Amino acid sequence: MAWYRTGTVQLTKGSTTVTGNGTNFTDSAAGVNPGDMLMAGGAFMEVAGVNSATTLTLAVPSDVTVPAGSPFIIVTSFQMSNSSLSKKVAAAMDRILQSIANWMTLLTQTGNVTITPYGSDVSYSGRSWKEMNTQIDNNATATNGKLAKSGNLSDVADAAKSRTNLGVAYGTDAGTVAQGNDARLSTLDGKSGGTVVGNVNIEGTVVNFRSNTPSGGWPFLLRFLAGQGNNVPYAQINQEQSGQLTISTNLSGTARYFAFKTNGGLDVPGTVTCTSVVQTSDRNKKENIVKIEDALDKVEKLNGYTFDYIDGKIESAGVIAQELQEVLPEVVKKNVVRTPVRDEIGLPTGEFDEDTYLSVDYSGPVALLIEAVKDLNCKISKQDLIISELQKRIKAIDGLDA
Repeated sequence: MAWYRTGTVQLTKGSTTVTGNGTNFTDSAAGVNPGDMLMAGGAFMEVAGVNSATTLTLAVPSDVTVPAGSPFIIVTSFQMSNSSLSKKVAAAMDRILQSIANWMTLLTQTGNVTITPYGSDVSYSGRSWKEMNTQIDNNATATNGKLAKSGNLSDVADAAKSRTNLGVAYGTDAGTVAQGNDARLSTLDGKSGGTVVGNVNIEGTVVNFRSNTPSGGWPFLLRFLAGQGNNVPYAQINQEQSGQLTISTNLSGTARYFAFKTNGGLDVPGTVTCTSVVQTSDRNKKENIVKIEDALDKVEKLNGYTFDYIDGKIESAGVIAQELQEVLPEVVKKNVVRTPVRDEIGLPTGEFDEDTYLSVDYSGPVALLIEAVKDLNCKISKQDLIISELQKRIKAIDGLDA
């Protein structure tokens, strides 16, 4: 006779589960098998199954409670007759054959199968492996209400609803995606601004800049900044006063404003250098034509000066507008330059700084000098006649006449 008694066990009355501590019921050397006799707590019990190294299942519920830490003995073999040994070997072979049959059922049968080793159902009850392979193969080529793998989702019943469920529906609302042919991808409409890095080419016939600020005559600003994150403004172009175009330079220092007026005028704060300036002078473009009278007397009231302009310290020569205004007011113009007061980003605030000064149309002094020269020439001619007559008389008096 041989037995196994390594470790301790515990058992609850009415239960079929034996729990071991320090045991190894599955050790082949121990030889614990179904049908062996367990002795514990003064009772004899039949082992129905070996579940793990620390648990056994009894054939019938226990009549006693065996506390934790209790010793035990499992009788693993008896001295027996050849007949008894043959029966035990036959029972073991039957179990082996039953296990093989279960595997064959799982591997070869179609539909659902139930595995019952040793006459007791186990937890598995479902499709055989052959049935699962058949279903996989069939569903790869025929949908039968399912998606065919080879269809690459082309057999989805409602593609739009599927995209919505996945959160990738087409649309213009938040949480939707745009298609490749979405019209929004080929236009800038609706964009709220940002930074474009790199060169931008615009091909077409019209580029519109639309202001959204009515005050100051719907101003619009194009600004030129220093790059590489400096953002220092150097120059800008403004549309303001409902049609006036102002070019601003030297914004990082003392700004200068070149104003193209709505009346066709041009205000330039500095020197204009050019090859020539041709002024319209056709008689057909003029009316109220009157010759300048007393030109010589008027010239007598004028003076020529050299001077420096305060703004820019530029050396020059010319007349004083106030003096010319007294004798030829038609060519002296009063200028009122209204420079828009701008905010920190360069947009007009609606307020203005005014600078009033006089300017001269220098074609006027030229006309005055022409008439003065003519008056002077007439005066000289008369004087020449008088001198000639006096010379004749002097010769007659002196008896020198030939």
